Formats: sequence, C-alpha cells, structure tokens
Amino acid sequence: MKIKEILVLHHSHMDIGYTHSQPVLWNLQREFIDQVLDMLEETSQWPKLSQPKWTIEVTAQILHWLKTADEKSIETLKAYVAQERIGLSGLQFNTTPLCNLEQLISQLRPIRGIEQALDYSIKTVIQHDVNGIAWPIVDLLHDNGIKALIMGINPHLGRAAASRPSFFHWEGPSKKKILVVNGEHYTMFDQQLKTAENSIETMKTGLDRYLTHLEGINYQQDFLYLTSSNVPVCWDNSPPNMQVARLIREWNDNDCGPVIRYVTPNELLKRVQQIPESELCTMKGDWTDFWNFGSASSAYETALNQKTKSMLFSAELIGANKIDPKPAIRENLDQSWKSLNIYDEHTWGCDESMDVDSYNTRSQWSFKAIKAYEAREHAFYPLIASLEDISENPGQAEGLEGVLLCNLTSKEQNVPVMLSKKWQTEGKQLRTARFRNDMQLINTKEEELIEFASVSIPAFGWRRIPLDQLEEPVQDSRISHGKYVKKSTQAIISFDTIRRIDDYIEYIESPFHRIEFDPKSGRILSLFDKRLAREILDIQNDWTFFQMVREYPDPLIDGRRESYYDRDIVKLLDDESCWSSSWACRREGAESFVSYEIEQKSTKITLVLRFKMDGMTNMEQRIVLHPHIPDIDLSVSFNKEECTDPESYYLVFPLALKSGWKGIFNTADTQVSLDDEQLPGACRDWVTAQSFVAMQDDDIAVSLCTPDAPMAMFGDFNFSKESTVIPRDKNPLLLSWPLNNYWNTNFRASQAGFIQLNYSLIIENSEEEYNYAKRAERSSVPLLSHPLINCSKAESGVFFTVTDSENIQVSSVTAMPENGGYRFRLINTSSETSEPTLTIPDFTVGSAYSANIFDERITDIPFTNNEVHTTIAPKEIQTICIKRKKG
Repeated sequence: MKIKEILVLHHSHMDIGYTHSQPVLWNLQREFIDQVLDMLEETSQWPKLSQPKWTIEVTAQILHWLKTADEKSIETLKAYVAQERIGLSGLQFNTTPLCNLEQLISQLRPIRGIEQALDYSIKTVIQHDVNGIAWPIVDLLHDNGIKALIMGINPHLGRAAASRPSFFHWEGPSKKKILVVNGEHYTMFDQQLKTAENSIETMKTGLDRYLTHLEGINYQQDFLYLTSSNVPVCWDNSPPNMQVARLIREWNDNDCGPVIRYVTPNELLKRVQQIPESELCTMKGDWTDFWNFGSASSAYETALNQKTKSMLFSAELIGANKIDPKPAIRENLDQSWKSLNIYDEHTWGCDESMDVDSYNTRSQWSFKAIKAYEAREHAFYPLIASLEDISENPGQAEGLEGVLLCNLTSKEQNVPVMLSKKWQTEGKQLRTARFRNDMQLINTKEEELIEFASVSIPAFGWRRIPLDQLEEPVQDSRISHGKYVKKSTQAIISFDTIRRIDDYIEYIESPFHRIEFDPKSGRILSLFDKRLAREILDIQNDWTFFQMVREYPDPLIDGRRESYYDRDIVKLLDDESCWSSSWACRREGAESFVSYEIEQKSTKITLVLRFKMDGMTNMEQRIVLHPHIPDIDLSVSFNKEECTDPESYYLVFPLALKSGWKGIFNTADTQVSLDDEQLPGACRDWVTAQSFVAMQDDDIAVSLCTPDAPMAMFGDFNFSKESTVIPRDKNPLLLSWPLNNYWNTNFRASQAGFIQLNYSLIIENSEEEYNYAKRAERSSVPLLSHPLINCSKAESGVFFTVTDSENIQVSSVTAMPENGGYRFRLINTSSETSEPTLTIPDFTVGSAYSANIFDERITDIPFTNNEVHTTIAPKEIQTICIKRKKG
C-alpha cells in the first residue's frame, strides 16, 4: 500500500445544540459561512493544490444562511460553488432512525431549491456522528439523483459498520444501489495527524502511525479520505480552520509526503468512482443505529413526537380532499414537519448534560423538548381544520346533531363509538371550542369518554351518524372473568378448629385469549391463545408477561457509567471497542404488588395491576381484551422519580418460541429481518422500531405494536453485548426498552414526571412473508371522532380505495399545490410486482404520472375517469401525482 494523496473534507459538524444553545448555534452557523467566504478570498492566490475548500455538511446550514444573506454574498458564494471551493451535501440534518419515510423525504426536498439558487448539482449526502441510517434511504437517494452516501460514524457508545475506511455499494430494499464512502469519524485528519500541535513533524509522526494501522486492516486504496474541523477547541459546530490550511500548504510546499488537498463532496465522489468495480463489494440491509437508545432518556417527548407522525398523516390525507387548500394550513404542516425533524435530529442536549442543574443543560433541553410540542400543535391545527372542512360545520351554531368518524387505516374497522364528555349537545357551539384537545379522542382519558354501540367504518373512509341514532352499548357475553382453586390447604386455627384455605387463580377471557394471573402477586401465569390452542408464554421464565424490569450497574462492583462503556480516545482512533460486554448489572422487578381490579365494559375487559417499583410511584399496568378483535391492548403509567444514576427500564415478554426464531422490525416504512437484513457491524443488540417489533417461529407470530416507545431488544437483555448476531435460543425474550439514561453526554440524565406508554400485542399463525405493519395500523393511526353541527341522516364513504391493499402500503396522501390534485406515496411491501388501482370518489382524473420526490414527472400512468392504474416493482417506493381534469 502506497498512499499518493490525502483528501481532506473541511466542514462544521452541525449539532443543533450540544456546544451552544440552539438559538446561538443557528446564528454561529450563519457566521461560519460568512467566515468561509473571507477565508476563500484570503487564500485565492495560494497554489491551487493547497487552496482550502469548505463543505456545507447539511442543507439546514445553507438554508438558514440564505434567509439573511445579501445579494453580494450570495453571488460570491455561487462563484466559489462554481469553482468547487464550496461543496454541499443533500440531507437537512444528521438524523436518527426515529424518522419515518416521509421525514427522510422532507429532509431531501430542499435539494432542488438549493441547486436552482446556487446553480449547483448536489450528488452526495453526508451523515456524521450518527451510527446508521434507515435502509430505504438507498432507494430515495438512488431515485432522486444522489450518487453516494458519505458516512462518518462516531464510535462513542456505538460502533462503525463494516471495516473502515472502506467503499462499497449499498443495496436497498428494491435492489437499487448507491455508493458508500464508509469514512472515519469526522475530525480524524486533525486527530490522526495531530494538527492542533501546529507542527509538520508531528503530522508526519501521526500519519506514519495511521498508515501502520491501515496496513494492519489491509487497506488497499492509494488515497486517504479524512475530515477536518477546528480542534481542539471546536470539534462540533466549528468555524473554518485557517491554521490547518496553512499547515497543509506548508506540507505541500515542502513535499513532506503524500499530497494533501481539500475536496468537496462531489470531488470526493469523482475520486471514489475511479475505484475499479471489482474492488467494490455489495452489501445489503439496514444500517441499524446504536446511538438512538438515547431517545429513551426523554420517553414522554419521544412518545409525543411519535404520535404526531400519525396526526400529520391524517391531517394531510383529509386535507388533500380540499380543492383549494389554505396557505395557513400548508404553513402549519410545513412547520410541523420541520419541528418533527429537529426533534428527531441526533442532538438531544448539551455536552454537560450529566449536570442536571446547569443552565446549559436546562436551556438546551428546553429548546429541544419544545420541538416535540411545536410539531404536535402545528399538526393538530390543520387536522382539526380539515375535519371542520369536511364536516361543513359553521363557525357558530346552536346544538350538535351528529358525529363524524374517520378510519385512515387500510382495513375496515368495527369499533365502539366513543365521544368526549366535553361535547355539549345543546346550546352555543363555536368552531374555536372544537380546537380544544379535550374535544377530541386524542389524549382524552377513558373516564372522560362516553361509549356507544359499535359501528363499521370502511378502510380509508368515514361515517356520519346522527347522535339520536347512536345505540347504547350491549354487554358482549364473549368477554368474561372468573377464578378457580389452584390448591387448598388446611390451617389449624385452634385445638378444635381447622380452616380450609384456598389459593385462587383468576383470569380474564375473550374469544381469542385467556389470561390467568395470581391475585396475591399480580404475576401473569398464562397467556393462552384459543385459536392456536397453545400457550404463548414461557411460563418457567423468571420474568413474566409485560413485567417492568429495572436494570442498573451493580454498585457493589462498579456503579458508574464507565462500567459498561469506558471511553478511551487512543483506542477509538483505531476503532477498538470500549464496550464492556461482561459488565456487572442488577435486574429487578417490582418491590411489591399493591392491588388489582378487573373492569368490564360492553366491548372490553381490563385487568388493572398496580405495583410498587423502585424509581417510580403510582405504577399501573392495564391489559385489555376485546370480543371483536384479537389485539391485546397494553398500557403502563407511572410517575418517574428523579434519578441521575445510570438505569434502564424494560417491559418484558417471555415467549414460548422454538429455537431458530426470526426477529422483524420496521424502519422508515420498511420491514427488516434481524441479522439477515442488517449491514455487518450495524447494531443488533437493540433496534428503533417505527411501529412494531415481532418474533416468529414455524408456528406462531407475535408482534408488539409500539406507537409510543420505539426502542426494543430481541432474545435477551442485550445492552453492551456488541453482538454480531443475536442467538436464536428457545424461549426468547421480546423487550420494549422505554426508559434509560445510560448515555454520559448529550442525552438526559434524568426524566422525572408522569409518563404513559401504550402498546398492542398481536398473535397469529406464522407466515413466510408477513406484513406486520398492516397489523400495527390500528395502534399507529388511531380513529378520529369529530362533532357535526348538522347531520340529518347516516352516511358513509371513502376518501379513496386502493386494490392489493394487503401488499400496498400508503405512506402519505397530500394535496398537489395546483388544481386540487393528489400526491400518493405508495410502497409495494411484497416480493412480487403489484398492479394496484387507485380510485378517488367524485373526482375526474386529468393526468397521472409517477414522479420523483420533487414532483418532477418520470412516466405517465394510465387512468380512466376516477381510477389510476399503476405498476409497482417489489419493495419499490412510488410517488404518484394525480391532477384533476379541468372544467
């Protein structure tokens, strides 16, 4: 191996927060680009080989700068862009797997506007710091003109995928490929060559050491790619570094070794494209992230942000039916997407977040947390406004006549009608009042609802019902509860008195399941599936169904965060692991059982269990069975106490599965098979699930729907194991991982306060190709209920229909900006080509075409009247633009 040149990408790694408060940071990032223009002007007469260049790492930086830049500065920047002294990358943020498909698309959509403003073609996407990115990004980049993904993983509390530095083709779910530059952690030019010491000799020594490392891993290329910021003062959010530019010029002027030259991302791409295809392997699978376990350090806000995604989906779908959407609605939707993405961006808090009392910790968390609330409220307004539009409610009236129910899932639902007690059927009715949270089912407590008999609502459809036609609920005899004697003993009360003492087992039951529990301990003893005629739980396991477990480092051995991860900068230079897979920890269930009760209503039966749990107060679990659906609804609520010592909380499901079971989860609207569909080195020990995690063997499939708490583990408690593959032992655990504070920077050290988390468990026969996301829709896209001022008769209908609905997933439905058209984003989740038909009632199609994410036409799609007939390849994402016929 002989290195001929070293390519340096100079940038400011953007953490939204961490080093500075978010408002200050945004202003500094704007200043950095101004300073770059000055630096490039100052060095314009340098030898071309050594002239510094700058990369704008994420589009959020340039978008913010363009808001206030004057015309002269913009023209200067455009000139440097044309000279390839400034380069740009295409994603808006360094992001996390919390993002769904539409969020990733929303972060790519600014590309076209930036390209037009700067006369530049963006060909790459950079992701620094983060430990992975959702698999469907491959298809999105491929289909929208991006040629390469440049990764710079920070191995702190994580790990790089595959060996690095390396270059490979990444194959996406639909078999399309992009080029990957699997680079070192950002700032490694500065760290490896020790540029902060401002010495050419030190640079030589550092380079020699690094080259020895590369020989040890059999690096084959004749060039190196490294990045530079402004260490040791600013590793993140750094200004341009003139000192390193002078060092590089001195190095080149004195012929000190391999040529060092600055590159932009597009120039790096050109160099990597020169690597012979025979030297590039192809890898397939999800780049599953390590870092995102930190999102469980703010369980309440993370759950809130997760719920907002379904609210946005609903608001846009219903709002798409309006021919002339109001600009204010679009403005709110755009703001919601932006806030949603900033919350899901990888920076949670400041670098001193373990000091919970510091001003920096408090202020930066406040700015972070507010994004979850902003996203929710900016989605809530257009949702209710859209419901008001299709309800045709006047702004002020007397009395209510009916209710509008909307089912925005792909399956017909037969559900009890639930109305808020806040609805006043008589007296003054104001539009303003209908925008109150307590007027909706969203976030409304069960005791604040009134139940009526069940009705059916079509898939992607609605139903209007006069209030006087709502029927009182009838007790469903298919749900019940009872008890039986497990054993009897005799107790001697006195010399002549013996009393029989019976130990009872109690149960709740539906047509689908029977759940037995011990009324003395609250332990679930059995979950029996009647349809499959088998026990679902590993009843011999120490843990039981839906049990809360607290995990923490053993304080008698080493109670510090360093017990499981002891960071060593020297080891990290060569990607050596700092994880301790043999860390000593304790795991404990509840301290004691407090009480239980069984609540039976007309269409459900609920087992309520209350426990005393270390670190929590008022812990309550609810297990709900229904007579009409097999879903087992679960919820847990508690007040979390202040605790800054490292700890995790899990909800455990011990399953009676055969060895060799499969694990499945979804990310960005794509189903992923554990191990089989993950990149080498990507995280196995835990995953971020968009809406479900599932385990199946040859006989049964068990899926846990996770609308609130996205972190999960398969098989066992896996934290810090750094597994390359998850063992498939008999009787595995499925774990939700809703809370932890295991990080030692950035994420929250404590999260005191009230938290409620909801789940659903679904058990079915095992199938080879099973669409779990469809089963999770009921949990992830809740039913909507809205007051109707005028409702003289019952009606029902659909917003649209789509054939092959078992395989076609509707990712989004939005209004086209002109002529009252629609934009559908469909995904073929199957391994076979699908030919679905979209039908839109009361709509005449004028044109239909497939498009990229910028709505630019790709191919025309055939249509007749109100039907559009398309073809979607296996696993493909397709955007369909449909315009209304004029006249």
